[in-house]
Amino acid sequence: MNNEAEYRALIRGLEVASEQGCTEVETRDDSQLVVGQVKGDWQTNEQHLRKLRDRARELAEEFETFEIVRVDREENLRADGLVDREFDD
Repeated sequence: MNNEAEYRALIRGLEVASEQGCTEVETRDDSQLVVGQVKGDWQTNEQHLRKLRDRARELAEEFETFEIVRVDREENLRADGLVDREFDD
C-alpha cells in the first residue's frame, strides 16, 4: 500500500506540474522501488503498480526534461507530511 501511495503522490505532482505549464521537472522520492521502476532499472511485477508506473512514465514524457532522484527518507520528511495531508483530506 505504501508503494501505491508513493506512486499516487508522484502522479499527482506530475499532473499539477503539467497543469502549471512546467516544461522541466525534477522529482525527489525516498522510495527506492518507485524510483527504480520509473527509471526502468527495476521490473514491476505487480499489476496494480505496473499501471501506476506506466501512468507516471506517460506523464513524465509530456515534459521537455524529467528526472527522478532517490533521496534519503530524512531529506523527504516535509514532502511526506504534505502528501499525508493531501490524501487525508
